[in-house]
Amino acid sequence: LPVADAWLKIDVRGGLERIRLEPAGSSGRAPDAAPESGRAAAAWRSLEACCEAPCDFDAGPWLAEPCLARASSFERAAWRAVSMLPCAEAEACSALAERLGLAAGMERRLAKAVAACPLPMLIPVHRVPGAFADAPEGLQGVMRRLLELEQEKLVRWWF
Repeated sequence: LPVADAWLKIDVRGGLERIRLEPAGSSGRAPDAAPESGRAAAAWRSLEACCEAPCDFDAGPWLAEPCLARASSFERAAWRAVSMLPCAEAEACSALAERLGLAAGMERRLAKAVAACPLPMLIPVHRVPGAFADAPEGLQGVMRRLLELEQEKLVRWWF
């Protein structure tokens, strides 16, 4: 991918379990080749589509993934809310919490829920950059770059 190395973790049944993003080239080895079939291949194609046309990408279908169903209802609600954020727009955890009607002081819990998403990019958690304040610097950079990519693509499309 142009902005990051992506690693897909597949469960024993061939289902998508997690996507790990790292700064491009930081792992010291090339990512595995794109999967040829199954859910992992669909995820890889979606990651590529997300990079190519992020503002046309629909995260909705990925919200039904079994790996997300294993999360808490609070996490799933956070990811649904994030999936509806407009392309190329960042939202603070406090604004997202307010929009969700969460009690004061819930921003930290919301940030942890957003950052815990097992399918970054497919669920656009990078649109809530404050959620990654405690993440390693490399992941913070990837999340910033994803948001910048969306903004660049949107500006190119607009003009």
